[in-house]
Amino acid sequence: MLDLGVFKASIYGFAITIVYLVNFLVVLNLVFREKRNSNTTLTWITILVLVPVLGFVLYFTFGRDLSKIICSNLKRRTIKF
Repeated sequence: MLDLGVFKASIYGFAITIVYLVNFLVVLNLVFREKRNSNTTLTWITILVLVPVLGFVLYFTFGRDLSKIICSNLKRRTIKF
């Protein structure tokens, strides 16, 4: 008989690995690409490391400066025309 318990465990392990990898990439982006106050950066890194899934959702909800991203996109659109 085929043991599905091992297969399920490997899928969960793979999913957890993907979550941690994405979380690590977000932390790298936060540290190296975004210009922020060092206290703010350290706070977000702590949140992302201690609670990876919830921290990831919180960061993309509250941590990114969406107004800068929207303005940047609008500037690019006006330059093309």
